[in-house]
Amino acid sequence: MELTTHLRDALLALAQANPDDEILGVLGADGAGRVVAHEAVGLTESHPDHAVFTVDALDTARQSITDAGRAVVGIYHSHPHGFARPSERDRLLIGEGEVMVVIGLRSHTPEITGWRLTADRYRVVEEPLT
Repeated sequence: MELTTHLRDALLALAQANPDDEILGVLGADGAGRVVAHEAVGLTESHPDHAVFTVDALDTARQSITDAGRAVVGIYHSHPHGFARPSERDRLLIGEGEVMVVIGLRSHTPEITGWRLTADRYRVVEEPLT
């Protein structure tokens, strides 16, 4: 997945601005497949180890991406005190054909990684971000 430098920097900054709470949002791509947009999901609660949101809030963020003429290609969220890899709970959020971008803030240098479910939806595999 091609993640523009501008968007990568914006997601890292958003996560670092919320060091004690998870962030969550939807990713949108342009016609060339570059991930160029994001739309935050309105959370009802946020904690260091999980975010609470409604399905309607996630659907609203997805609709905002498509209304802007972008294709929904995945979601992003942060692990304020964890590494940049998905948890079991995260796996449930990954849509078919979508990528989950995880921002980990545990180390001194924040990490950002991409993950995709296998076709059988049994396990997650790393998706290179360029």
